[in-house]
Amino acid sequence: MSKAATDRFDEALKTLEDFCVQRQNPSAYFGVLHWLQKQPNRDTARATIGARISLDTHGPLPADRKLARAFLLLSATCENKSEAQVGLLRQELLAVPQGAFGAKVLTMLNAAIARQPYLPGSVVLDATLQTKIAEAGFAKASILDAFETAKFVLGKAKLLLDAGQCSAAYTRWFGTMDAARYDTVKGNISNLVFAAHAKPVVIRYLATPDFGSTEKQTFQRYSGKREALIALGDKFFGSNAGRRPRSNVYDLPTYGAAVNKVMELNDEKAKAEATVLKEAQKFSDVAKQNAVTEAGFREIEVNIDAKRKALVAAFKDDYVIGYTGVIVHELSHHVAGTIDLTSEGVTMYGYNLCRFLAANSPKSAIKNADNYRLFCDEFLPA
Repeated sequence: MSKAATDRFDEALKTLEDFCVQRQNPSAYFGVLHWLQKQPNRDTARATIGARISLDTHGPLPADRKLARAFLLLSATCENKSEAQVGLLRQELLAVPQGAFGAKVLTMLNAAIARQPYLPGSVVLDATLQTKIAEAGFAKASILDAFETAKFVLGKAKLLLDAGQCSAAYTRWFGTMDAARYDTVKGNISNLVFAAHAKPVVIRYLATPDFGSTEKQTFQRYSGKREALIALGDKFFGSNAGRRPRSNVYDLPTYGAAVNKVMELNDEKAKAEATVLKEAQKFSDVAKQNAVTEAGFREIEVNIDAKRKALVAAFKDDYVIGYTGVIVHELSHHVAGTIDLTSEGVTMYGYNLCRFLAANSPKSAIKNADNYRLFCDEFLPA
């Protein structure tokens, strides 16, 4: 029984995705998605192309037939070949002796994939960002290149997650494997891929001491808008940001013990401050209240703050956050509703803290924006 044309399209797209996973090159697969996104009626487009890529034969091996349809799909969509041109390609394939059919398909498919460029970035740098770029003497190309690279790493992350081929990176940034959490991460990455390709991404500047400050919202809310909007802060233009990320890496058990101690001290400090303020309220005289408060806070600084500062100093991060990673981080806020998680006064940001979070609270790691940044950093091109 012959396949429905739309089913044939979908099967060819899945074959192309699997092939791209093996080649670790997502450009062709996402090129087809981008083509499909632009069609006025997607179902009609799937049916039309699905009919066009039929081989009208059951001669070659099933796996080779699937690869042949994936090649014809790529030709009909990304390469914009007409029905007649696709027909000629089909004739060329079927003219090959059956024993050589598989090798011929592989040669033609690999060549077609190699021809696919990165998709052009639909990104707009608004007036606030243009002004900041000029004031900071910053290279506009660094942001445009970072956006293109973000599309690449997100695409590669999606392919590998779909194929279950990134267990080490997943475990490092999202903790122990769990089907529900894995599906959450996979869904969030898929939504980020969609956002990077389907609508314009507007990048603006906000005067904030952070790397960025982007509105947090769900994918459903994003879907109702015409574009994605992310904001870069002052730190993006400073010495702690650059083209390539880097960080010093601490032994996880030792670092984790220090983080837990800092959290304990933060909690102890909050309770001590509350006690001091409560004691001060026992006096009706304002001067006495102030004296008790100041004395209590000085004692806290000596007994608690000094210990905390010593621990933080011992594990100080020397780091650079990649421009691409900042865009992934901020886009995850706007599209996937991720947060900048703070636990007991410690914000989970950076290589060591995010690794600590994944190891100790996977259910929190899958909500934390910087864990997505660091996961995608694993797929940066050399």
